[in-house]
Parts: sequence; structure tokens; C-alpha cells
Amino acid sequence: RTTSSSTTSSTVGQAVENGGTPTGDKTGESPKTKNLMFVKTHKCGTSTLVNMFYLYGVRRRSNFALQPYQHVINSQNIRKLTPPRHPGESYNIQCQHGKFRPQYEHIIMPKETSFYTTILRSPISHFKSAFSYWGNDKAMREQYGDDLSYEESMNRWLDQHSGLTVGLTVNSVATDLGFNNFETALPLQKRKKYRLRLCVDTTA
Repeated sequence: RTTSSSTTSSTVGQAVENGGTPTGDKTGESPKTKNLMFVKTHKCGTSTLVNMFYLYGVRRRSNFALQPYQHVINSQNIRKLTPPRHPGESYNIQCQHGKFRPQYEHIIMPKETSFYTTILRSPISHFKSAFSYWGNDKAMREQYGDDLSYEESMNRWLDQHSGLTVGLTVNSVATDLGFNNFETALPLQKRKKYRLRLCVDTTA
């Protein structure tokens, strides 16, 4: 499920205010509200939300799935998650940055008992933000002069990277959601199949 930052902020804030917990203590609480799997995306305002999730979890003594600082969970580093779970316990919150890989995420946060969510941003707004953040505007001005306008800077950069389909500046959200470089260049029909698969992987 995708959501806007304002919707998620309001929901989390209300849960904290009302004394809700991620461990399902309230009567009649849906099993999915016990645990949270937040797929963090680049340059979408997610760092602010992650800080809120940490505060929310700390106040309720939640078990956080904390992985070594690597952007991809695989069969090797999944064993290094800290702190390790005790018998009978499960992780309540996973909100670190990392490429979404359902075959491993489902081990950490079973989708039957976890609420999966993320944030998507307007592609144009996202590109402008990433273009500046990753230093591309500065690089273009160093190459073509400080009098270069922001629009001219972007156009020159795009001309130089016309074959780029995925990167930190272009379409990084696709990578965050597990859509690899090769797949991004595939026909629209296969992209639709990926979106369907993503829905299956995040919805019980």
C-alpha cells in the first residue's frame, strides 16, 4: 500500500495519542496493526517518518529489525539482524533503508501480521529534488559556468545521461521497491506484471 506523508503522519500521531501499541494489546485490534513494514524510498520525505516510527516503537518497547548498513537484505546478512529475536518473540517494526526483496522481508515481517506501506512522490518533483541533492546541478555548473539556469543544468545532464533508466537521480524509487535496472527498460506489459506482483507481495 502506498500513502502520502500527511496521511501516515496523522495515523501514527493518532495511534500514539490514543495509546495504541504495535503488539496488538487493544481488544479487537487487527493482527495487521501489530507490526509495521515501512519500505523507505529515496527523496520522498521518508526520513522524517522513520524518526517518528522509531519514537513510536521506543515508547512501546517494540522489537526493531535493525540490519547492518547495507541496502539489500540477502540470505547472508539476514542472519545478522540485531537484536536477535528471543524464542516466541517477533519483530514489530522494520523501517530502515533498503531495496525491497519480499523473499527475505517476509521472513522478517510476515505479511499476514504486518502492515506494509511506503511513499511515492511525483516523478518530476522527485527528479528535481534528487538532481540537486546528489550534486548534479553543482557538477553541471562547474562544467558549463555558474550562470547556467537550473532548467538548463537539468537539460544538459539529461542529454549526457539519455540511456540511464535507474539510478539515485533517475527512478531510484523503482530500485527501492525491488524493480531492477534491467526490468525498468522492459515493455509496459511486463511493468504491469511487476506492479501486480508487488501488490501480492505486500498484501495478505
